[in-house]
Amino acid sequence: MALNIATHRMVRTVLLLSAVLLASTLPACMQDAISANKQQLEKQQAQLDRLQRQVTTLQSQAPSYSTAATPPGACDTIVMNEATRKGGDRFDRGDFAHALGYYQDAVGACPKNAKAQFNLARTFEALGDKRQALSHYRLVLDASGADADPEAARPAREAVLRLGG
Repeated sequence: MALNIATHRMVRTVLLLSAVLLASTLPACMQDAISANKQQLEKQQAQLDRLQRQVTTLQSQAPSYSTAATPPGACDTIVMNEATRKGGDRFDRGDFAHALGYYQDAVGACPKNAKAQFNLARTFEALGDKRQALSHYRLVLDASGADADPEAARPAREAVLRLGG
């Protein structure tokens, strides 16, 4: 029994010393981890600062575009002309479905423009949608002022007669 008490005391002393040793080294380990995290954070902050300087440089070099919105009902001729060009490329290749999308964009940019309406009508006709084609051919004939297009009016009248409208 005396041996058990002595062994028990010795085990208790070893455990106590181990706990003290662990308690004294734990803060040092945590301090190492904190220092490593701090170094990593400083590196990341330096990278972020470099990237921010690059963004600022690129922004100063970027061309300036007007961001003024086209007023409601006004014609955005830049959009219309680009959409008309792309639609014409597709239409010429017989890709009427894609031409339709571009021509719809052109009409969206300039809803009263006879040329835009004519291209859309022609595409609907090519796709076999007689009702939509007639509707847009009539809009060509109704166009007036700067939106009118005498070159589109004659074939639009012929199309309306041909399609029975």
